[in-house]
Amino acid sequence: MDEKKQSGDVVEKRSEPRQDKNKYYSVQFSRPGLSAIYQFKLRDMSSKGLGFLVKEDSAVLGYLKSGDIVDMNYCPADSYELPDVIRTKICHIVKCEANGLKGHYLVGLMILEKIES
Repeated sequence: MDEKKQSGDVVEKRSEPRQDKNKYYSVQFSRPGLSAIYQFKLRDMSSKGLGFLVKEDSAVLGYLKSGDIVDMNYCPADSYELPDVIRTKICHIVKCEANGLKGHYLVGLMILEKIES
């Protein structure tokens, strides 16, 4: 990897390319036992994944666990495009302690593969 740096430039040290964090705005999914489809705004979390915040009293938390594989609808930032169905792994679910995020859990996602329709 080339780590050249010009004045004021930041050196990219990630070993993997970062996914286009602006491609998707939100994710939608349901789980067996839930009567609703849930939609969450996505957050850019890591080189392979995204994540979303869930209020600690949300019913959906009882239907998600680390390691789950879920087919999710990823909604593009451009609302005129159709969502992509993508097989996704729930990497972690952690309680947020930062100011402004208290009372929420962060659900970390890893995109596995796009499901062709």
